[in-house]
Amino acid sequence: MAANGYSNGHLNGHNGHNERADEVPTITLKDLINDLCRELTTPKKMINLKSGDSGNAYVVAVIEVIEDFRRLAADTIAVKMADIDKRVHANNRDHARRYVNDLNIELANIERTGRILGPAAQTMVDDLFVSQKRVDATRASKEVLTAITKFLLICDQLDVYFIIEIIDLANSLIHDIRNARTTEEIEEKYNILLNVLEEIDESTHTRLAELRSSSEREAVMAARELVKSSHPIMYSTTKVVLNNPQHADLCDAAHSDLHRALGEMRAALHGQSSEGGYASSSYLDGYGQLAAELHHFQNRFMMDPSQYRVNRDRPDLEEILERIVTRSAGIADEPSTRHERKHKIIIINNIGGECNQLRQALQELLKEYESNLF
Repeated sequence: MAANGYSNGHLNGHNGHNERADEVPTITLKDLINDLCRELTTPKKMINLKSGDSGNAYVVAVIEVIEDFRRLAADTIAVKMADIDKRVHANNRDHARRYVNDLNIELANIERTGRILGPAAQTMVDDLFVSQKRVDATRASKEVLTAITKFLLICDQLDVYFIIEIIDLANSLIHDIRNARTTEEIEEKYNILLNVLEEIDESTHTRLAELRSSSEREAVMAARELVKSSHPIMYSTTKVVLNNPQHADLCDAAHSDLHRALGEMRAALHGQSSEGGYASSSYLDGYGQLAAELHHFQNRFMMDPSQYRVNRDRPDLEEILERIVTRSAGIADEPSTRHERKHKIIIINNIGGECNQLRQALQELLKEYESNLF
């Protein structure tokens, strides 16, 4: 496994071990591998083969599949090299190019195993009733598929690396903002940061739609929400501290929150726990579940009015809202929640005024919606 880099740190971002490096992380990748598997090893094609032209046609088809992928893989490597030159900081390009080295290794493996599969498949179709020949052909096709799968997994890891590169840029900008000496400098750096955070948000949104693991989706979703809620506070407190240095602790805490949120995102994209252990703790789970419920609540309103049913959809929306209230209250129990925030959450939930207003607002919205429908 070390030969293709999957146990090496450079295939896992800048550092750390990717806890699902050998798994297929995305839906598209899984579907593509399944399609290729059917093309190369599906038993149905072998069972229906007869000696002669049909068997030879199958051998030709298999070789064409491998050759088509080989050409696609070569083109992909060229594109990835261009992306590295365009998207990766000059100091990190040698590091990033190690991915391309591994891609070239797997491309060579695809070509090597493809050369073995062609004759093995031809030998099999020449005499289908010899079991060893079928075994040899199947083994050869699996070796080709293994090389292709490794190639695709490295491509996916490189795509994640590109997102990580943007996250690292954001962290650098946050550091610059903290060290800024004027309001103008803060605003200039913050505007640049906003563009970078928008790019991160778009990239992770695309990634979310592709992830197969529900726990990774929740972790990335939670980290995205933490980033969105943290950066305005970081900006405001940084400006305040320029003229009120006695609030430096508050500013440092806001910067730390945003760095940590980006760290959670970085770890979640790699499918690993963060250095602080939050990615596997109730801290991130709590925020992730709350973010998921908010996302679910919003999506439930996006329905065809003709499909709305009072007895089904109204109770469902009410139940989701109650879960949001409960998840929000649970944030107060997180060890990372500051005392003043914890106190405010407890007061809101104990008194119940704000929560009841939220419930009442939903009832009024549903009442208005239903009156327009019926």
